[in-house]
Amino acid sequence: DYERGLELAMGLSENYHTSVYIQFTIALCLVQLGRADGAKVHLEMAAFLFSSCQDSASIEIDTWLAILRLLARTGLTSTASKLITDHYQKAKWDPESLGEIKEVNKICLVIEEPALGLQVLDHAFKLYNETALTSEYLILVATTAHAADETDLEIQSYIKALEIDPLNTEVHSKLSRFLGRSKNWDMASEHI
Repeated sequence: DYERGLELAMGLSENYHTSVYIQFTIALCLVQLGRADGAKVHLEMAAFLFSSCQDSASIEIDTWLAILRLLARTGLTSTASKLITDHYQKAKWDPESLGEIKEVNKICLVIEEPALGLQVLDHAFKLYNETALTSEYLILVATTAHAADETDLEIQSYIKALEIDPLNTEVHSKLSRFLGRSKNWDMASEHI
């Protein structure tokens, strides 16, 4: 019931207008009710408040991701880009999963900032290097490099992933597509 949620959040905002969560809730309810234009001011306020209340060592990654998702959805790309740039170095990524970093990377692609996605991935390299997730991480780097027109990084990432896991079918499939785009049909067919 987004109408009721909006009503309650607006009531709370009278006393708690500097709450990230209240501003975000108002924005979310407005978006869900088809009033995205009205949501933007509350969403930008939520992003500002989020940035001002985070400590220098870490961030609340779930709140950060929720705000980023809604910023991308409402077309507030410059605010999303700034929020990523300001906080990705403080994110405590889950070493057992690429889910959070994939989500930030996806948002970077949606807001047409693949170079920023590569910066985020580069920052997280040490966490995923030489782990069970290294091949999957390298595939993510390669696909982001493709979006950023970084052909050398794309091919290097696929090659490293194959060195680590020579039987990984996903790497072979993506590498064959890369080679096909390069019109290197013989090598592409070998990977197929």
